[in-house]
Amino acid sequence: MKPFHITLTILLSLFFFSCEKLEETLGPLGQFNLDPQVNKTYEFKRWELDSLNNKVGDGSIYFEKCVAKNVSFGGVNDAFVSIKFLNHRNFQILDTTYLRVVNGKDIYEWIDTSQIFSNSTQNIKLSLNKRMSNYTWVARIQLSKGENAEYTILPDKYIQFTIDTLTLNIKISFKSKNEGFENITVPAGNFRAYKVKTTMSFTIFYSNNLIGSFDLINYIWISDDLDWWIKQYQPTTFVRLLNSYIYGSVDELVSTQ
Repeated sequence: MKPFHITLTILLSLFFFSCEKLEETLGPLGQFNLDPQVNKTYEFKRWELDSLNNKVGDGSIYFEKCVAKNVSFGGVNDAFVSIKFLNHRNFQILDTTYLRVVNGKDIYEWIDTSQIFSNSTQNIKLSLNKRMSNYTWVARIQLSKGENAEYTILPDKYIQFTIDTLTLNIKISFKSKNEGFENITVPAGNFRAYKVKTTMSFTIFYSNNLIGSFDLINYIWISDDLDWWIKQYQPTTFVRLLNSYIYGSVDELVSTQ
């Protein structure tokens, strides 16, 4: 079952990333605007979680910052560029993310959708310098739908996955829900933040017979004051079908500069 576990981990690392800003209320009359400050650096710390969702070890530090705004894609000057950089196991990782803000509310990311649901563990996120027809803007968060709104991030996808000689058909659904404001304490301080729950659902069939299903959940908290997200939490999930855990993680803002 190990290859399946590795592929799920890669899928999750690609999906769960977003950043935005909002005012006191949401909905048709609400105000919400993402306006990240160029070259402001956000320092985060990530902890892996054990089977009881306790933090493991000392955690690892990484940094994010918005390096450009009003970048034009397709003649629309509403995108910005975010850089994420960290030291991981004695080598450096630099990840560039292109995000679009629609009407100051809804967040989209430019990604290669052909790689999201493939079995390949390579080239999950290609450089935008290699634009291909399968690149598209995919919704990340749609806050304009208002508090308690549930919505689909991606249409249902169907893939085949082979483990040893067993070929499975897997249906993947990806949805979100706006859950309202909370007061959140992270190492950088206490913030009033908006919470969004994201659920990736897997339904698995063999020869058209249902053999099992499970959900993977992620929570994101976005600060109005910082124009950036301050916390992400993916709880550990025990998958009976695999008879194993998919271990979670928590990322918390440590400082800004």
